[in-house]
Amino acid sequence: MTDPFHSGEIQIQEQVGVRDAALRLSRMVVNYIPRGAAQFLNTQEVCALGWTAPNKELWAGILTGALGFAHTSDNGALLHLDLSKLHHTQHEALVSGALKIGNQTGMLFIDLSDRRRLRVNGTIDRLFETQLTIKVEEVFPNCPKYIQRRLARRLDSTNALSSLSEGTSLTNDIINWVTIADTFFVASAHPDGRTDVSHRGGKPGFVRVQEGKLYIPDYQGNNMFGTLGNLMVNPCAGLVFMDFEQGRQLQLTGTVKINLHAKNEMEATGGTGRWWCFTPKRWKVRTRYTPIGWELVEPSPYNP
Repeated sequence: MTDPFHSGEIQIQEQVGVRDAALRLSRMVVNYIPRGAAQFLNTQEVCALGWTAPNKELWAGILTGALGFAHTSDNGALLHLDLSKLHHTQHEALVSGALKIGNQTGMLFIDLSDRRRLRVNGTIDRLFETQLTIKVEEVFPNCPKYIQRRLARRLDSTNALSSLSEGTSLTNDIINWVTIADTFFVASAHPDGRTDVSHRGGKPGFVRVQEGKLYIPDYQGNNMFGTLGNLMVNPCAGLVFMDFEQGRQLQLTGTVKINLHAKNEMEATGGTGRWWCFTPKRWKVRTRYTPIGWELVEPSPYNP
């Protein structure tokens, strides 16, 4: 069997003792979007995106748009995003410098209503004012673990203006936002540029903030360790939190330290004894980022 994993992923798989299981699971990773996955994409309105900025900072953001804003080529080798179908000014941020042709990006399409998600990683092939095309390199589904079930609803955006604030030190509002969150997304990347975006979820408060740093438990996952593997060889990360009530978005970029042997934290880590500590470098808060809100229906039954 060809080994699809890089050195960071292999290192963690071996330390945790799941190397054989990871190799078996790797068979579901393909380099095209299968027909069933393409049908799933056509019905989605939420996508988490990860990219490296020109200054080498790693960022994650959430795109929301009309149904069908994402679709594939007939053979599944290309993924097209219709930027004109994104809400508000999200497309302007993408085409004004965040993304460049030839850069690699990671995407996670997620349906919060039925806990389905699909990861699509690849290289930016074309970028126009109204279209982004990705040359697909990795595609694989994820299990429904730790996804809180939510239903979409329209927010009242009458006379509301979007705004952007930025900073370096976490404010009390941001700390409160993070420590009551039950969901966020994390972008990570290999030093060669390969980028991935992953979902993280748990009970409100599963992310702790101490002395300006975020402490995040690593719950039991799919044993491939794509995120932690990237962080092992490239400690940069981008995090994004959604305010599901008000349509705000919080983005943070910074660095990570991994602890695989926090045996005194077995309960808080869902039995894994693994944590990672995120030190934010910069943050951005966008208000009225999306006209979609989500109503919590049911927490994930897998939450520790």
